[in-house]
Amino acid sequence: LWRGLGTKLTLLRAHLAELVRSAKASSEAAHDLVIFSDAFDVLASASARHAAPRLRSSFQGAHVVFGGEVEAAPDRAVAFLLEELLRPDGEGLEQGPPLPHLNSGLFAGPAWALLEMLDEVARDLEANHLPFVGPSKGAAEETDRLADVDDQRWFTRFMLRRKLQQVSGEAPAPSVTVDRGGLVFHSLHAVADSSLVVVDGRTGRLRSNHTNTDPCFFHGNAGGRGQLARATAVLSQTGNWLGA
Repeated sequence: LWRGLGTKLTLLRAHLAELVRSAKASSEAAHDLVIFSDAFDVLASASARHAAPRLRSSFQGAHVVFGGEVEAAPDRAVAFLLEELLRPDGEGLEQGPPLPHLNSGLFAGPAWALLEMLDEVARDLEANHLPFVGPSKGAAEETDRLADVDDQRWFTRFMLRRKLQQVSGEAPAPSVTVDRGGLVFHSLHAVADSSLVVVDGRTGRLRSNHTNTDPCFFHGNAGGRGQLARATAVLSQTGNWLGA
């Protein structure tokens, strides 16, 4: 099934569509919180049990919350545009949030909000990517045509559109924000090599020296893989903390 980063968009969208349809069919609300995490390069800390209440209490103004990271990637010029868009709200990047840019390895929101976001991303891809990769020969090939897509680029485009709409006085749903303080999500890419600290290996308590917080999830993407591997090695030697 996995053919590249774009596979995440395709499979997650299909799963959420089924989830929301099932919720409607059974008269259940499709407002259950969904936390998406990448797989092999994400580490859940003991604080993961507090993820849902933290998301609900600290990000009440946003439907979708993405993790943050130090660098704008894959398009570094986005940093300049984001600086201009955030300034009217007093959120200018010159104030120095520790994790200012969107990281798509970790995000959360109600099922309906994530699905609507993915639907909009799909429309953006349909208009601005697929016309340049050739015609599809069938449903099976559609996933292959998106396999080379960098999902972080297209999620960032979604966020920028929302910010532009807010500047224009619009308030379309779903709204989106980034966990710039590392309260729940924390990318380890491009932070100091000693940022991830194992406070207590037996209980799985982890801390970030970069944000001075105890995030629920650490994403060891790109340059953060070494730190994640070292922390995982310590935890594996000190017992099954997930059952503590």
